[in-house]
Amino acid sequence: MLFRELKNLLKQLIDETSCPHCEGGYSEEDIVIIGSLKDEVYLHVGCKNCDAHILVNAVINRVKGNRVHKGLKIRNLGKNISPITTNEVIEIHQFLEEFNGDFKTLFSV
Repeated sequence: MLFRELKNLLKQLIDETSCPHCEGGYSEEDIVIIGSLKDEVYLHVGCKNCDAHILVNAVINRVKGNRVHKGLKIRNLGKNISPITTNEVIEIHQFLEEFNGDFKTLFSV
């Protein structure tokens, strides 16, 4: 991703989106670039109004004919998810203590 494209993406994110929790606006200081790969960038965005944190995955489509989306929307994928409980934290801790790193076996159920 070119720097110019990244700056345009950040400007569009700031201009066209708001916090999915309180609808507060964002500024450049609220956005942290986690990483990028080719035409994809991962961002961490924090809301200074309500302290909500979101992860953004954006892809730049270099084929102009495929750029039909003109506006950005942040979908709150976790809106209907209940808060993490203490028992869930304990369970994942216990799982990770015993996990040997074999994802192939883990997901071959």
